[in-house]
Amino acid sequence: MDHDLAFSGSEKTLAPGFIDYNAPGSPAPFYTALVTARSEQGAAQNAAGAFIAGEAPYGDSFVASFKQLPAPIHDFPKIAALYCQPVGDAVAWRDGLREAIRVLLAEYGMAVSYFSDPAYLADIDRLWLSYFALVALPGYNRQLLAEIALALWLAHAIAATVDRPDREPSALTPAQLSSLMYATIVLPSEIFPLAPAE
Repeated sequence: MDHDLAFSGSEKTLAPGFIDYNAPGSPAPFYTALVTARSEQGAAQNAAGAFIAGEAPYGDSFVASFKQLPAPIHDFPKIAALYCQPVGDAVAWRDGLREAIRVLLAEYGMAVSYFSDPAYLADIDRLWLSYFALVALPGYNRQLLAEIALALWLAHAIAATVDRPDREPSALTPAQLSSLMYATIVLPSEIFPLAPAE
């Protein structure tokens, strides 16, 4: 799976084969700036550059390195690289992923409720916004783009497979689990594709 590739969707796509952006609350200023600039590629790229540079009003929202994220989320690309690939037995794959997440949480003394924590959701939102900035500036940092894509895939896989006390247990079929292995990021249609450069 090429994590540098994503496509825009004009309507809500169905999980688990698609990874959609869902803002936690009001849209962030950078997201709003991209929506406003969609018809002008130059304006969108300027907004992305300002976001990456940490200019007002964006502050330090851009994730330039996973080292600046707290545990255990800074380990997401490493874990995702092990599981973001097709295998023959989808149920065994799911069980292995669940165990890897259990071990990861235990390593940092955290409970599965971490995945419902507002701080975790805010960090995932930062990753999404950073992904959008990098997509708007093709070639700026392809390695970081790939790492963020892996982390977003893992966040999606966790949401789809890891049972939490705040919701019903996950009950994906083997076919749905197979779809999850190939899950693709869907870029918001209100932003992407950007208008071509004039």
